[in-house]
Amino acid sequence: MTTPRSVVVTGLGAVSPIGRNVPEFWSSLLEGRSGTRVIERDWFDDDEFRTRVGAPVGPVDLSGLGFRERDLRLIDRAGHYAIAATGEALVHAGFELVREGGKALRYRVEGADPLRFATCVGSGVGGLTSFEQVHRIWVEEGTFKGRGFVKFGLPMLIPNAPTANVAITFGLNGECGSQPTACAAGTMALGDAFRWIRSGEADVAVAGGAECVLSDLDGLGLVGFDLLRVMSCRNDDGENASRPFDAERDGFVLGEGAGVLVLEERAHAEARGATILAEVLSYAATCDAHSMLQPHPEGAMVARAIRLALERAELQPSDVQHVNCHGTGTPAGDPIEARALREVFGDGSGAPLVSATKSMTGHCIGASGGLEAIATVLALREGRAHQTRNLERVDEGCELNHVRGAPAAADIEHALSASYGFGGHDAVLVLRRA
Repeated sequence: MTTPRSVVVTGLGAVSPIGRNVPEFWSSLLEGRSGTRVIERDWFDDDEFRTRVGAPVGPVDLSGLGFRERDLRLIDRAGHYAIAATGEALVHAGFELVREGGKALRYRVEGADPLRFATCVGSGVGGLTSFEQVHRIWVEEGTFKGRGFVKFGLPMLIPNAPTANVAITFGLNGECGSQPTACAAGTMALGDAFRWIRSGEADVAVAGGAECVLSDLDGLGLVGFDLLRVMSCRNDDGENASRPFDAERDGFVLGEGAGVLVLEERAHAEARGATILAEVLSYAATCDAHSMLQPHPEGAMVARAIRLALERAELQPSDVQHVNCHGTGTPAGDPIEARALREVFGDGSGAPLVSATKSMTGHCIGASGGLEAIATVLALREGRAHQTRNLERVDEGCELNHVRGAPAAADIEHALSASYGFGGHDAVLVLRRA
């Protein structure tokens, strides 16, 4: 029987509401800085929208990679975020990006075989901004004449566009996959990449998630969630609207961005002298098979996904010191997740430290899993778990070993990063300190 290959993390890249790169993102988490706020858009109508809060990112500067405005017009902004985060992650991993000749903007990643370099960037929605832009032109003008970029509208809006944008930009010829599994997309994309490297199908992969749902024209992303009554309406206090596990939480805050990690087979990383940031020990996923919108009230499949991930990592619950949880701040979801965590880890003094990144970034949908995996890697590396902001009074049924008020220093050897998405998708990664 072939021994599974060791999969390690060698690079990190982030675009988020609290930082346009990893150092900014991590320092904001440690300082408890909020990226959520009251937002203003032309399409707001007080009679239609209950919520006016969000955690937007806005445009990112890709000029350092040579992109011009005319190049960016042919890529949805979710792709912009994915490319920016991937570029940072590749450089952080010690790869040299060499500009190829020709008219098209292309790079070659020195230090790895492109045929064995995979890509998997998940996105819950895909090119929403492009969809709205093209549709508005058609409705308002009744013609696409003189709008040459519109012919790219369809390939810009499909959910696999961000991962394809990354593979094309950086010349990655290994398997190029995508997960469209809503809020679990980033974590499940990382899980796919982990399995490809583990099994020997790839040596390196860039993986994570990207989402752009607040930089749109007509508010489709915001109004869609608003109609479902799952978002916070703390419109007089946008900075403190995202309140996972708090007794006064009233829903999640919509965010956007990208989180991308470089995963690599250990021997490959060591051979090129890369710094190993953490090891990915295992991945597990289940499905509630219960509802498109609500997790199963007992949280049984969430608990099962955690147990499966621990079993595959050959760990006991007592071996885990930290959990970066899903923690959205919805009245229904938080107690279900807390129940599952208590069922696996117990609620005594030995229970792992729990942090909810979304308390500061808002819920970045498909990008959440990538950003939260980055936070988990840095917690392992620095021995600090960031706080859950705005957790002033833990609600009944949401009791866990929450990190509150300030980062918690701890000897963190093993940690979990978990995501759960609309449709019942449950996904868990287990990581170990390098």
